[in-house]
Amino acid sequence: MLKLVALILTVILVLPLVPVRAQEVVPLMKDQPAPFNGLLVKEGRFTRLLEKETEAADLAGQLEIQKRLTSNLEVLYTRKLEAAVEELAWYEKPSFNRWLGFGIGVAVTVLAVYGASRLSRAMD
Repeated sequence: MLKLVALILTVILVLPLVPVRAQEVVPLMKDQPAPFNGLLVKEGRFTRLLEKETEAADLAGQLEIQKRLTSNLEVLYTRKLEAAVEELAWYEKPSFNRWLGFGIGVAVTVLAVYGASRLSRAMD
């Protein structure tokens, strides 16, 4: 999937840069000057050059995707960090809940013992 996205980005980024013009095939003879400016490159080297340019454009597209992903992750983790740093209300803190549970447990135990003792006295 990532290669497909990179290929699409490459096509979008590279195609507008390629000038569209009619190309003529001009035969050249030995020791005859070329009717154009530039360099003659062997077909194998030209193919490698095109492959490298395509690879470079692909890597540039991947780099742009990674930059966007990194900035999105940075925003996400910054928000999570801000939420984690916020102080909790007194009734949401773990220590309050621990002591509340302990207090309720002690109260229930005391009431159970008191009720059992009253029931024992009532039955005598």
